Amino acid sequence: MASGAAWTIEYYIEQNGNCPVIDFIEGLDTRAQLRIAKALEKLEAQGANAKYPLVSPVRGKIWELRVGYNKTIYRILYFIATGRVIVLLHGIPKKTQELPEAAIRLAEARMKNRLGR
Repeated sequence: MASGAAWTIEYYIEQNGNCPVIDFIEGLDTRAQLRIAKALEKLEAQGANAKYPLVSPVRGKIWELRVGYNKTIYRILYFIATGRVIVLLHGIPKKTQELPEAAIRLAEARMKNRLGR
């Protein structure tokens, strides 16, 4: 399958100008930030063709980027918008098997907000 046009990663920006995913990433140690940056490069290169273990479906249009580092698995929730755009919605450190429902609902609300703009 031909790769076609490049994929673009965008960060969800709140009404007040804050960017929750960037804030999340910047709060991590340098090595974790580097791991996430490499995973984001892979996601940008593969787009909708990215597969497990890099990504995993969560619910509906919400997916998670999975990044393991130092006994923690970081999750960045995202969705694919029109125009080959990946929108990063929310980031969390995950130490349990299940994603917290509150994190999923927050990502869904941000996706709905982004789509409504």
